[in-house]
Amino acid sequence: MVLHFNLSSLTDNVTLDSVNLHSFRNISLICSSDLSEPALKSIRILRETVEFKFEKALFPGQYLLTIGEYNGRIGNGSEGLFERRDPMLYTTHLQPNNARRLFPCLDDPAVKSLFRLSVVHPTDTVAQSNTIAMDVHVESRKWQRTIFQATPILPAYLVAFSVMPDSHLQNMLRAINSTIAPVRAASAAASTASTASSTSTTSKRNIPNIVLVDAVRTPFAVSGTLYKDLMAVDLQKEAIKALIERTNLPHEHLDHIVCGTVIQEPRTSNIAREASLLAGVPDKASFIYLTG
Repeated sequence: MVLHFNLSSLTDNVTLDSVNLHSFRNISLICSSDLSEPALKSIRILRETVEFKFEKALFPGQYLLTIGEYNGRIGNGSEGLFERRDPMLYTTHLQPNNARRLFPCLDDPAVKSLFRLSVVHPTDTVAQSNTIAMDVHVESRKWQRTIFQATPILPAYLVAFSVMPDSHLQNMLRAINSTIAPVRAASAAASTASTASSTSTTSKRNIPNIVLVDAVRTPFAVSGTLYKDLMAVDLQKEAIKALIERTNLPHEHLDHIVCGTVIQEPRTSNIAREASLLAGVPDKASFIYLTG
């Protein structure tokens, strides 16, 4: 692995978060300003860190730290890199601070970086990651390397990859599609079905029928970027508008709306009502606000 970092103060060591990683070999450090290569003095592995100490002090500036090889563990739990059998699956779960179990890094949510991943895996498997694959190189008869596009700037715990047989991936995709297809079919006739069902059900049980028709979400974005100037009510409004447009459900048929946020925004005391009104929902509906 290659770590590009900015050193802000004078020091003689580089210390990274690391748990159950060992046998570090072929370590080199290059200073970007003069291309000098400080000599490595020692490697010290502690409980949750690894320290690379150098013969001379490192001055502030840009550096490239290369770790040619190291060993770690593939677990059977649900932290770091772990495996599942029947069907075979190797995957990662690095939240909240388990990136250090996969690679030495600064495993802090406040520290963000761009990641370029490549995964070496058996030729009868496929690899998936945060971004799409740019290329696949055949390393040998049994092994191949999948190279992924660079990630957006993100904390280490959001890095992810999985390796599985291609047949398992196709089965997963078919299962997802078979789940989505009936929902899409119901969505196309949402208005008619909702009206007819509600009428017949109300006459029999005196309560409206409840049908799961469709779902939308706002796109993922790195914290502090695309949505940094928006409030929760702005995002909720767009989700409601998109759902109404997708289902072709008339606004006047909406009579009960429930929305929520993790932390309440003082300027929008009832996000369900305010987001709905901004999306064009009539004020006659009931609006329920939940908070986590």
